Amino acid sequence: MQHDSRPPQDKARRAPRRPWRLGGILLLAGWLFGGVGPGRALAQAPQPKVEITLESIGVGGHLKPGAINPVRLSLRSRLEETGSVLVAFEVVNRDGDVEQYMEPMVLSPGRTNRTWLYPSLPPGASAVELRSSVFRVVVFEDDGGRPGAELASAPVSAASAVLPGVPVEMTEDLLLVVGSGTMGLDAYQRGQGRTPVIPSLNTRCVVGTVRPEGLPDRARGLDSVETMLWSDASPTALGLEQATALKGWLSGGGRLVIVLPEGSDPWSIGSRTRTAISDLLPARAPRRLENVPVESLLQALSKSPGLRNPEARSSIRLFEPGALDEPWEPLAAIPGPTGEADRRPDDPGVEGGLYAIQRRVGFGWLVLVGIDADAISRRQLQPGLLPQADVFWNRLLARRGSIPPLASFNAFRDQELLRQGEEVFNLGAGDLVLDGIRIGGVSAGTWLLVVLALFLLYGFLAGPISYWWLKRRGLVRYSWLVFLGFALLFTGLSLAAASIGRAIMSREAPVRHLTFLDVIDGEPVARATTWFSAYLPDYGRAELSVDDPDAVIRTWSPPPAGSVERFPNSVSYPVSEPANRLEVPARGTSALLTASWKGPLEGPWLEVPTVGEQPIRQLVYPTEPPSFAVQGLIRHGLPWDFERIRIIQVGPIDNSLPRYTQVDELSRELPISPLPNPGAFIGLNPRDWPRGEAIDLAGLFPSRQTITGSRLSDSERSLGRQMEEVYQKRVLSQLQATLLGTRGVWSDLRQESLEMYALFRMLPQPVYLLEQPGWKNSAPALRLQRWMGARTDCSDWLVRPCIILLGTLEGVPCPVPLEVDGARVESTGTVVLRWIHPLPVDERYVVTPPRRLEPLLLGPPKPPDGASN
Repeated sequence: MQHDSRPPQDKARRAPRRPWRLGGILLLAGWLFGGVGPGRALAQAPQPKVEITLESIGVGGHLKPGAINPVRLSLRSRLEETGSVLVAFEVVNRDGDVEQYMEPMVLSPGRTNRTWLYPSLPPGASAVELRSSVFRVVVFEDDGGRPGAELASAPVSAASAVLPGVPVEMTEDLLLVVGSGTMGLDAYQRGQGRTPVIPSLNTRCVVGTVRPEGLPDRARGLDSVETMLWSDASPTALGLEQATALKGWLSGGGRLVIVLPEGSDPWSIGSRTRTAISDLLPARAPRRLENVPVESLLQALSKSPGLRNPEARSSIRLFEPGALDEPWEPLAAIPGPTGEADRRPDDPGVEGGLYAIQRRVGFGWLVLVGIDADAISRRQLQPGLLPQADVFWNRLLARRGSIPPLASFNAFRDQELLRQGEEVFNLGAGDLVLDGIRIGGVSAGTWLLVVLALFLLYGFLAGPISYWWLKRRGLVRYSWLVFLGFALLFTGLSLAAASIGRAIMSREAPVRHLTFLDVIDGEPVARATTWFSAYLPDYGRAELSVDDPDAVIRTWSPPPAGSVERFPNSVSYPVSEPANRLEVPARGTSALLTASWKGPLEGPWLEVPTVGEQPIRQLVYPTEPPSFAVQGLIRHGLPWDFERIRIIQVGPIDNSLPRYTQVDELSRELPISPLPNPGAFIGLNPRDWPRGEAIDLAGLFPSRQTITGSRLSDSERSLGRQMEEVYQKRVLSQLQATLLGTRGVWSDLRQESLEMYALFRMLPQPVYLLEQPGWKNSAPALRLQRWMGARTDCSDWLVRPCIILLGTLEGVPCPVPLEVDGARVESTGTVVLRWIHPLPVDERYVVTPPRRLEPLLLGPPKPPDGASN
């Protein structure tokens, strides 16, 4: 090796020349092979034929992993003539394939056109990371409905959109406000310190705002929205396609809360003026009361008396219970005395007034509210937020939970009253589904991995290991013979493994599923959300579909992290309308998908439980305290036996709103996190209800149900108490006892987990304070998290009287009409039936008695600095 004896300064002087040599070589290569010469080196790159701008990802820019997120694009054409193009948004799915969510457009030279695309984004534990993820938008020539030559492409991300993305985690709920104000809803999203977790709630919400024109034009674009609230936006700004999408989302299980403003009614209720959803609104307008003292509304708004401006007034709208036309029903009233003689002499006519009503739209709910929460919130009439969320909003949103103000949390922390430690149970997350839908007990790529492992083992044995062994024994001359022997052996083993895997998959039904099925007694249409694994034995492409034009089918990956199994031969394939059909690559294995469906039941599913010979009746006794009972028969007509049965009766008597109680000069809420309506809960042994037989509800609930302290006096049947025992204390006990982590817990609590999806928003919330009855101070708080299945929640029914049957069926066909390549396929799996029988709402018991409002106390005053103890 030669030694460079040049001085260091000479080396430094000559070093910069090397990049110029490399640059010269690259420039020459570009001249020869790329057509780039010295005259073009400084020329600008040619402009794309179509200019692509990402306006937003997610509804109002709120993006959520694992959900369908609407993408708003604007395209400006630089083409020479008008033409049809296909615009695609590319997403890499669980198999490593590229899904091209595609929509046709017609572009004209010099003009800007906008369109919506509806990609399903992959699951992930961090929505913040998804916000910065880069996707690709491509514009193709339209070659008879198929992508032709590429005209333009652009990398995009939610962080760089015109409306920058706001992350919504998979475990969070999105409350979307159409308008500019948040109406006191911020309490659902304000965490403590640096963490977004609210100690008293299972689920933190993200409160977002959007203008009507920012709503998507397809119902599936609202997939990530838990509840939509219409505030101060004009309904006339809602386009026809957006209104159709809104109605579709609503009938599929959404909840829309319309807050009527103080001034004139923009919805024109009861008039001839029409809006986009006038067909869903009441025929008669509510009664408008002007200049109502806000102080007289505090029973419905707050736990504390007093206002910063005692003279503050507002205009409200009250509904007449007897004048409500079907299907509208009372929902919430201002607390007040039930008799006229008990009214306060200074009452301006609002005590006991019905300020909120609701109606069912398909499987969703439309709510009208006559108190302008937006106007009251903007005035900041009390410290913190007014209206207080747990007083005013919980019932209207069909939610449950205590939400103390930030100052209270700080006081609890200073007084060392917050419970230390926390356990989190994720209801099984994606594993709950994945373990139930694997065909042959294995996942789609498991047998492919087995074959790959055999190939790697063959490489080591036939190569270096056999050569080392032969060399030690002086038999290297036989290496080719040994190599041939190993090749033949492992070829046979690989073929056998592949054949065994295919045989295991093909001997079962080609589709294995987990399905949540919702049936409202007397309704001709059912609703289902299903996750399924479909065995696709051939190679090439396969079309999976649901035999209903309004259904949605898409690929699925288990949250929170998705799948780690990816195929080496990734491909790109288009995903376009209609949404009930999806063509996917077939590789001789199974594909994981999910579908949402609403339609009439067929075959044996026509025999779902129904009311028997004796109709179901609800009895209400005007005792003190009031009590209720139920009578009637439910007949089980399905050809299969239930594996597990739970029956819930939601009572007709609304619970009193929470209030403050003072303990050591510190305000605590009482009761903490009550259910909106007390009810009864029964666990029924399936052997006591065989198929073809009827059960007598009077026998299950044999006596009057009396309410004491926001619950039934019979703790063995109390809905609130039994939910704590089954879904909170039992889960916490299993978490603390298992050595296998969360996975071991959810497998032991599979049935409870399946039931919790139906009641999630009404499940017991974390016991976050010490000195709580029935809880040891040493016990940690339990937080329940939901990573998927938000649209399977039936909590909306727990704010009104009804009977709910939760029944699990194993080894039964899927009620969703699934097809592979246009033909119905055999299926088997698990169905969680949620059968609901509505009971009438008694408007007398929607009005709750007034409670004593107490000022918010934050503990004894701190001694001044330097004071002796």
